[in-house]
Amino acid sequence: MELKTDRAAVEHDSKRLAEIIGVFGRYGIAEPFRDHLPEPVRRHLGHPDGSVSARPAPVRLRLALTELGPTFVKLGQMLSVTPGVLPPAYADELAKLQEHVQPEPAAVARSTVERELGRPVDELFASFDDKPFASASMAQVHRAKLHSRHVVAVKVQRDGIEDHVHVDLQLISYLAGVLEDHSDELRLYRPRELAARFRSRTLEELDFEREAANAGRFAANFADEPDVVFARTYPELSSSRVLTMSLVKGTTFASETPKRLSHIDRQALGRRGAEIWLEMVFRDGFVHADPHPGNLVVVSGGRLGIIDTGMVLRIDDGTREQFIELIEALTSGSSKDFADALLEACEHPPGTDAASLADDLDGLITTYGNRSVQSMDVSKAIGDFAEIVHDHRLLLPAKISMLLQIAIELEGTSRLLDADFRIMPLLESYQQKLVAQEWSPAAIEKHLKSAARHWRHEQRSLINTIEVVGEELRGGNLNLKLTHAGNDRVANRLIEGIITGALLLASSILWQARAVPVEGGVPILAAIALAISVLLAAHLFFRIRQSEQISS
Repeated sequence: MELKTDRAAVEHDSKRLAEIIGVFGRYGIAEPFRDHLPEPVRRHLGHPDGSVSARPAPVRLRLALTELGPTFVKLGQMLSVTPGVLPPAYADELAKLQEHVQPEPAAVARSTVERELGRPVDELFASFDDKPFASASMAQVHRAKLHSRHVVAVKVQRDGIEDHVHVDLQLISYLAGVLEDHSDELRLYRPRELAARFRSRTLEELDFEREAANAGRFAANFADEPDVVFARTYPELSSSRVLTMSLVKGTTFASETPKRLSHIDRQALGRRGAEIWLEMVFRDGFVHADPHPGNLVVVSGGRLGIIDTGMVLRIDDGTREQFIELIEALTSGSSKDFADALLEACEHPPGTDAASLADDLDGLITTYGNRSVQSMDVSKAIGDFAEIVHDHRLLLPAKISMLLQIAIELEGTSRLLDADFRIMPLLESYQQKLVAQEWSPAAIEKHLKSAARHWRHEQRSLINTIEVVGEELRGGNLNLKLTHAGNDRVANRLIEGIITGALLLASSILWQARAVPVEGGVPILAAIALAISVLLAAHLFFRIRQSEQISS
């Protein structure tokens, strides 16, 4: 489906826009920004409902998002796990958002399957359970049996959900732009960028073909690890709106009490679950982005099954190293260095007080730096870190935010099996492995090859630039315009040195190229450039010596 522009979305979906703004107005969410909003938005606001206005603002925001439906519930969930965007009270409240959705009638689900796969359900499957065993805002999952007798799970997208979600995504983008353009306070958090990130994640969830490809890649990455299970997909029984995959049978980490898993080593299993995700981060750079307890299944033989591969995070080397540095800074190091690194990595307002940030980080490091990694509560530490980030109005890079959230969720998920589990020792172990790998012969060879490629690129760029300069010189069209304000002698000498070096390099190239005109075997332009560069070099040397004598 082609996405409309924000303006077109507003014109086409004005009724839904009025509904969204009306809900925010009724819950009093927009009151702080009322005077700064444009008239097309303000006229739909209305006034806060007295029956809800007495409730705390975070609660009112959660209720408003719930009333607006699945897309806004997912938006709230994303905001709640993005460190630094919302004050802690709001993030904690939005973390309570849950999707309680009744399943679609069986006839509707069957119709979607038949329309997508082009054949009757009874021909496609030996049996198909009309009652889904899982139901969410965008899809529901039915148990079925293939003619080969294999049991499968058939994930069916809700009828019409794609159009509904696209409308909401466009209107969210529009409202994000309004807030960014009309609120100095919110502009720092770059609402447009957050909306674009949310759109991308949501559209990935809507594309079941992408989810199938993700499952295949995860299975390939863990092919040599028999204790990890990913669902097998059936392309011939799948489309962008229907996904057929093997049914991963077992008990999820979220399934009631540890009594259900009393026959296995729960401590080892909890640790293994965290290890799998850290392998995704540090080894593969391809990470399952939703490690909540319902997506980890204990299957036969004490193996771990991982389901729902719709959302993934791709990690590059730079992001991985930056993530490790932030985690390390929570346990040791200089608060000033940490503040400098944080300011370099994050978007922040002009004139941010680095000393004040360092003071706050010093308190964080003091609190957690004296604890052993075995006792480190990463969830609490990252929560305190997120509060500092928000207070100083810093905006963490998107992938770093997601990795921090994954670390929190991993620790919480593993603690369902082992109450004493801490992820910090594992993080420290993987960090040490990463450092060792960076200094391995293979890694050094890789870096040298990368540097060589970079140098060749720069060399070609330099040669192209010099050729352009040569052409301009030969054509007599080269003009140099130098502007310098003030009497900074160091700057003057730097400029003079650059010009001297450039002319010397140009003369060498022109001489080798035998650039015309040539008299007596001597390229005239090359000789002129050489003479000027020699004179400039002599003048520069004389001025430097003169300054040294004066200063002495």
